[in-house]
Amino acid sequence: MQQIVITGLDGSGKSTILQALLEKKNTEFEILFIPHFNLQSITDSMKIYKVASFINTLSYTSDKIKEPHLKAIALLSSMLLFHKIIELKKNTFHTIYCERHPLIDAAMYAQFYAHKMNTPIANQLYIKEIEATYKEELSYLLQLVPKEYVCKNSGLIENLKQFIYTWFHRESKTSIKELSQLFKVELPHKIYYLQAQPHVLFDRIKGRKELEPHENIEVFEFLDKTYMELFKRLHQIDIEIIDANMFENLDSFKEKILY
Repeated sequence: MQQIVITGLDGSGKSTILQALLEKKNTEFEILFIPHFNLQSITDSMKIYKVASFINTLSYTSDKIKEPHLKAIALLSSMLLFHKIIELKKNTFHTIYCERHPLIDAAMYAQFYAHKMNTPIANQLYIKEIEATYKEELSYLLQLVPKEYVCKNSGLIENLKQFIYTWFHRESKTSIKELSQLFKVELPHKIYYLQAQPHVLFDRIKGRKELEPHENIEVFEFLDKTYMELFKRLHQIDIEIIDANMFENLDSFKEKILY
């Protein structure tokens, strides 16, 4: 199955493009939204559906209560689940369009979040509530983590938190080879990166009710630079940079993708 990634920073228009693809969806391709899964497309396995639903809940809640630890856990958990969803789809669809990809985007956002993960989560009562309500889903996610990173004497959330800190920050395992071993996926066949100036991106999202911890101009500048450095090393992939500064360009790109 061919994997085509449509990625870019927040406000770049990737979700709009993928939503247009979703409306045009046919039997030849599937769309995988990450980290907020489209649950209607994950009905093949009730177990994976429940885990994806939990990740969505955790992500939305982390934005609402402004808890970066939970945001990072939700984001990286969605990447851990990626290959399970791909396995469900590989015999049904020829192409899958992905919003973000574990080998392309996980390390980018981990560079912002991972170093924060060695500090305690303030609301421990809420953590206990999550672990009691979603014990099965959290246990499933921990099964996707290498065994040597799981401590039986720690809580489920704490295990995921410390894994992110250790793998991405302390050990800095961010090479394509290391990420492939972790996420059990191959590089995508094609990448479209929607690129716009950081101030343009921030102007588009600043009216949102809840901004994520990384959604500011300084972090956007850092992330965009990091993406460009990664793309220079990925000579084996067809990468196309789309100028997303103007909506007219995004409309042209959308027409290209749809037709």
